[in-house]
Formats: sequence, structure tokens, C-alpha cells
Amino acid sequence: MRAALRAALPYDADAFRAHVAWRSCLTRLEETFADHEFVARILEIARDRECPAPAGPNQSQLLELLTRTAGCEPDRRAGRTSHVKAHIFGRTQHS
Repeated sequence: MRAALRAALPYDADAFRAHVAWRSCLTRLEETFADHEFVARILEIARDRECPAPAGPNQSQLLELLTRTAGCEPDRRAGRTSHVKAHIFGRTQHS
């Protein structure tokens, strides 16, 4: 149901408002999905549509942006990001 709701967001104002209310902790999804007419409409809208990609960078893109901003090279060993965090938060690296 969540995927159908996300897929319907760009096409239905009620779906958008329901999603914003849920993400803002104003309502629970159980309350939203209790409206059977709303659920039927969302499922109809989402039937032939894919979920949109989340807005913003993914984890690797964010790490790349942070390392460029911090002026250091990313440590690709085992996905370590401690040097980036240390630089950003003003701590020295002890490795």
C-alpha cells in the first residue's frame, strides 16, 4: 500500500496530502488506509505507474558530496566514512 501511495503522489492531491500528513506524524497510515474508497482510488492510479525515485542523493552520492565539500578523499575501504565525519564535526582522526 505504501508503494501505491508513493506512486500516486504526483497524480492525486489527496494522495499527496495523505503522504505529507503521515510523514509529518499528523496521521497514521492505518487511519489513511481505513478509507476504502481512497485505497481503491490510489490502487487504480498506481496500477500502471512506478514509484518515483526518492528526492535527493543516495548514500554513495551523499558521501561523495560530503568528501568534496570537506576537501578530503573518500576512504573506499569497507565503506568507511569516519574521516569525513571527523572533518565535518571538527574531530581529528586517530587510526
